[in-house]
Order: sequence, then C-alpha cells, then structure tokens
Amino acid sequence: MWRRLIYHPEINYALRQTLVLCLPVAVGLLIGQLHLGLLFSLVPACCNIAGLDTPHKRFFKRLIIGASLFAGCSLVTQLLLAESIPLPLILTGLTLVLGVTAEISPLHARLLPASLIAAIFTLSLAGYMPVWEPLLIYALGTLWYGVF
Repeated sequence: MWRRLIYHPEINYALRQTLVLCLPVAVGLLIGQLHLGLLFSLVPACCNIAGLDTPHKRFFKRLIIGASLFAGCSLVTQLLLAESIPLPLILTGLTLVLGVTAEISPLHARLLPASLIAAIFTLSLAGYMPVWEPLLIYALGTLWYGVF
C-alpha cells in the first residue's frame, strides 16, 4: 500500500514541489542567510507559473529560455530604475515587449506573466544587492528547478 501511495504520480509531484521550495529555505536558515533562501525559492514559483515542468523533448532548452527571460527582465528593471525611469513605464514597456514575444510560441506566452513576476521580485532587490546577484539567483534557481 505504501509503495502504491509513494509512487502515485500526484503524490510524487507534490513531494518534488515541496522539496524544490523548502530545501533552499532550510539551507538558507542553516547558513544564516534566510533572505537568500527565500529569494531562491521564489524562482521555482516563476517556473511553475510558466509551466516549465511539463515534459517536453526540449526540456533544457525551455529552461534556458526561461532563465534568460527571468534574468533579462530583472536586469532591465534594475538598469531602468537606476536611470530614474518611472516604474509604470518600465513595467508597461516590459509587458509590450514580452507580449510581442508571446506570439512566437505557447511557451513564450506562458513565460510572459512569469517574467513580469520576476521583474516585480527584482523591485525588492534593487539597491540592496549588486546588479549581478539577482541574475545569478534567477539562473541558479531555474537550474535548481530543472534538477527536480
């Protein structure tokens, strides 16, 4: 009975999602950097919204595209905020650019809201971290998501 329960697809998926979200928080807590663990666990949330966990023959290519868009939106947001451009203009511009790329494929259409969420997460980091650190968090977080 336990074997059937553990190997049930929905329970297996739930366990993987729990691990991918909770392990970074636990590691961050253990090393005394809880804020980094929490930030790192936000990236799999973006990946879930984008639907990057769906089986596909080009799985890693999709992860690379997702990580690139997350990091790119983060970089654009930080650089434009540093130039004192108003936030509504930045987010409107990102939405328009990502909306055009959404016409490329269904993957890009699902990446639109996830990339905007990544840009919004970056708002809490702007000015508190170097510009490269959120990019690294998004790249490593997407890779971490791909491992599971």
